[in-house]
This record gives sequence, C-alpha cells and structure tokens, in this order.
Amino acid sequence: MVKNISLMILLSICFYGVKGQQTIVYRYEQRIVDSLRSGITFYERMYHKPAESLRLYAMVSESNGNTEIYLQEYSPIHLKGLLDVIKSTNRRIRISEGYFIPVIFPCDIHSTQIQGDKIEDLPFTGFYIKVNYEKHKVKDIQTAILF
Repeated sequence: MVKNISLMILLSICFYGVKGQQTIVYRYEQRIVDSLRSGITFYERMYHKPAESLRLYAMVSESNGNTEIYLQEYSPIHLKGLLDVIKSTNRRIRISEGYFIPVIFPCDIHSTQIQGDKIEDLPFTGFYIKVNYEKHKVKDIQTAILF
C-alpha cells in the first residue's frame, strides 16, 4: 500500500513537471509574420545560408500597447549564459508550419544563466519590428536594421 501511494506521488510529480515545460507558441497576424519573414530573408542574404540553417531568436518587448521584436542571429554570440537562455526557452514564434523562432524577453537579464556571465545588457539590435496597435488591432508596422 505504501509503495502504491509513493509510486502515485512520484508519477504525479513527473507528470506535472513535464506539463510545465510544454512549448508556448506565439501566433501573430499575417502582416507581422510577413515582417518577420523579411527579417529572415535579410539574415539569409547576410549569412549566405537558408533559413533552416540560421540560428535566429527574437527578443520581444511590449510597452504602451506596442510590441517590439528584435530578430537576431545568435551564431556570433559567445556568451554561454545568453546562449543557454536562447536554447532552453520553451517560448516560440510560429513563422510557418514546422518553423519556429525561440523567444526571450528583456527580463531574462535577471536569469541565473545571464547573471552568471555578468552580462549587463541584452542586445537590442538586429532586424527590428515595431507593431503599433490601436484598439487591440494592428495599426501599422515599422521595420529597421539596428546594428
């Protein structure tokens, strides 16, 4: 009886631990995805690689009802803490069926991985997309290249 109860508790812990690690997928309106695809094309040309070979991630920030996305390629990054956060995140932006980009947030600067590298600021660079909303609908989208 005690073994059965212990086994049930152990299985419950495992089940809820795995459930907490499920992927969170962000699905944006098509106009925003098209802007992200423009950024992906920019990096394909810059690195002379197909999209699937690029190591892209997005840093997403929201304020005042607007969304800012910094699309970046992380192969030149040599900071282990930042790489650990990018590679281990369970948050993804869906670009197309089967193609997702990992997401981090500016508050990830407080993660133990990044603090361990003594990184003071996350890079707000790369292919920049600013989405302006009005009444919860996309009003306009601005893009720029920030290096």
